Amino acid sequence: MSITTTELMEGVKLHKINTKKYKTNLLAIYLTSKLDRKHVTENALMLAILRRGTNKLKTQEDINIKLEELYGADFNCGIDKLCNDSVFKFYMESLNDEFLYEKENVLEQSTQMLFDIVFSPLTENGMFNEEYFNSEKENLRQIIRSRKDNKGAYAYSRCIEEMYKNKPYGLYKYGYVEDLNLITRKDLYEYYKKMIAECKID
Repeated sequence: MSITTTELMEGVKLHKINTKKYKTNLLAIYLTSKLDRKHVTENALMLAILRRGTNKLKTQEDINIKLEELYGADFNCGIDKLCNDSVFKFYMESLNDEFLYEKENVLEQSTQMLFDIVFSPLTENGMFNEEYFNSEKENLRQIIRSRKDNKGAYAYSRCIEEMYKNKPYGLYKYGYVEDLNLITRKDLYEYYKKMIAECKID
């Protein structure tokens, strides 16, 4: 197994791990930005919208069809807190081209699809798609309001909030309803562009 890291440009690094152990390729994009109360809710909403569609694959159904065409490739994403940072994580796992009967460039197609999801979201009139924005905003509202339903997880998150009170790590990673109510489509898309331009990318 060999590991190499190449800095493609300032703030953008490519990490490559070569191994013959698996029959699949795992691609990942990590976007790291500073965590603060102003943006924690926007981050959670943005992630939910990004996974819904791209300018090429406009619906969840289109994305699922493309994944099936790539021999059942798997896509997932999430958001985590790491110290004082917020980390967006996007994953794509697909079959290694070596195990296909014909050369179909599954790795190349998977890479392009992952890049489209992260860097080419579905937009209209310089904003995120209205349907996706509204539905994901309501979904996020329900997630935030239902955090008390799982008593164990709620106790843990409240403990973290109290231990790190007034510090970035103490923020709830899905944000807050009062902040969610203030987010507009235009503001969220402008923040997305700024975040992509300034965040650390691995």
